[in-house]
Parts: sequence; C-alpha cells; structure tokens
Amino acid sequence: MIAGPVGFIQDVGKKKPYFQNFEEMDFMSLQASTVGSFGLEKAFMCNAANMCYEKATFLRESGFDENEKIASGDDVFLLQKLRKKGYEIDFIKSATAVVLTGYQKSLRSLLNQGIRWAAKTSSYSSNFAKFTGLIVFMMNFSLIVCAGLAFFDLLPYQFLMLIFLLKFNVDFVLIYKSAKFMNRESLMRHYLWSSIVYPFFTVYVAILSLFKGYEWKGRKFKK
Repeated sequence: MIAGPVGFIQDVGKKKPYFQNFEEMDFMSLQASTVGSFGLEKAFMCNAANMCYEKATFLRESGFDENEKIASGDDVFLLQKLRKKGYEIDFIKSATAVVLTGYQKSLRSLLNQGIRWAAKTSSYSSNFAKFTGLIVFMMNFSLIVCAGLAFFDLLPYQFLMLIFLLKFNVDFVLIYKSAKFMNRESLMRHYLWSSIVYPFFTVYVAILSLFKGYEWKGRKFKK
C-alpha cells in the first residue's frame, strides 16, 4: 500500500474565506502527522484522495469488511489493517505525486468534516493512533482550562504563555515544513490567529463527535 501527499486547489487572484485558510492550516498539520507516523514506522493515517493498494491484497484481506458500519474512514481503516498484518506500507514524499482537492464550501461543512473524522477515532485498531489523538485533545483542552484559570487569576498568566509558546513553536516548525513542501509558505501569515482558534475548534469538535451525528455527501449519520 502506498500513500501520497494531498493539497488544495488554489484559485489565483481570489481571496479565500478565513475558515478555508484555517482548514488548510489544519490539513498541513495532518500531513505532517501522516509523514511523521510513516517515518516512525507507525503509520495510522492517509488520505483516499492519494493512495493505492494491490487488488489481490484487498480481496485476500476482505477489504473494508471490519468497518462496513462506519460511514467514512475506509482509507485509514484499511491502512491500519494492512500494517497490523505486516504488509509493506510506504509514503511517497514527492512534489510530483501531490493530488489537489477542494476546500469545504462553508464553516458548517468544515465542522461536519471535523466531527466525522473525530467520530471514527474510537474505532481505530491502532493504539498509537488512539494515543496520539488523546494527547492532541488533552493538550488543547489543557490550554483552554489554563486560559480560563488565568482569566480569573487562579493561575499565573506566565504559565499559560509558557505552554502556549511551547506548542506554538513546535507546531510552527512542523506546519512550516509541510507548507514549504506544498509551496504554500504564504499560508503561514494565518498561523498566529489559527493557533489561538485551533484549541477551541478541536475540543468543540471532539466533544460534539461523542454525542452528535454529522452530515456528509447530502446524508445524515447518527453517532
């Protein structure tokens, strides 16, 4: 199985809504996580927009059988299944292999996408994937809690700034590398405000995914 990089179609001269810049920034972090997990030989994420696998392998392992009741995530579930069974899996980190896709057309669509992605996390077969998701959630949730405590003078604001700057700098390095690879360095002008919004967006989506269904391709799915 081979996975590849995915980017967004750019309309030259057309100004994008802020939520689409946020979507792309978030996607850059997912691309960095994808490449990193392959580098650690613990691949757990890929994108169906750019992947391939042998038909014989798919048939031999009964393809999507284990996740037929889950509305989305066939690509990720298949990757984790094949990796668990010892098949050769790799990522093509090449600019010539990039596949471009479109942005979400509304903020509501972006939220639905986030809920859909978060909802399938509990069904992952990869413990590393679940652990990574939990760490991301706890880090962002901790930032929100610390911000609230600092606002009510229950926590020194310096402590909040220390945590935020640590996350800010680490994320910047990873996302910048992804943006540079995709020739989208100009996106980094949105990094500061996206970093402030991201913890609230992530925690909000994660909580909604536990109780709320979502819409996808004109259909509604229950939790």
